[in-house]
Amino acid sequence: MFFRRHSSGPMISGRTPLERFLRTVGFFAIFAIAAWAFWLNNQRRIAQYSEEAAVKDPGQMLSESDRRLVRDFREALQERYGLNMRLSLGPGSATPPATDAKALYLGLDPEARQAVLVLPPLLRRGLGEEFAAYLETEHFDPYFQAQDWAQGLRTALVLLWSRLESLEAGPAPAQTPAQPPAGSGQ
Repeated sequence: MFFRRHSSGPMISGRTPLERFLRTVGFFAIFAIAAWAFWLNNQRRIAQYSEEAAVKDPGQMLSESDRRLVRDFREALQERYGLNMRLSLGPGSATPPATDAKALYLGLDPEARQAVLVLPPLLRRGLGEEFAAYLETEHFDPYFQAQDWAQGLRTALVLLWSRLESLEAGPAPAQTPAQPPAGSGQ
């Protein structure tokens, strides 16, 4: 490929063997840099498409900082617990779509003052029905009334994360009174 068929030397020419070597290395370095840049661009585009699929905000109601918070929460949830999160904002978002056993769905319709949270069955049992019901029915009401649903979203994500962290820590071990070892003669 880099050598001519009927020529006495390589396609990469140079006056000295060192120059030919450096030009060949330079050629491969440029090729490697182009492949690396292509790979980085593809990774960035895949992350962008993944975020667009996970956060549906047709009215651009989320601020950039809120969008970053949701993205970081979604990535942490995926990395740490293997769960996917989808957020939908706007009209019709309060009707939950079909989700799988590893997807958390949060839909907010600020105009209709409705919120829906769909948790995977195992996560719902782990968090507790009372907590899930609170997030679904009671949590967003004061925020909708104050016209600050974005703060309600931030608070809900923090509550959900802290509850997941407390589950991971596990319950405190029960304290049992110290007992003498068996056969100690007491």
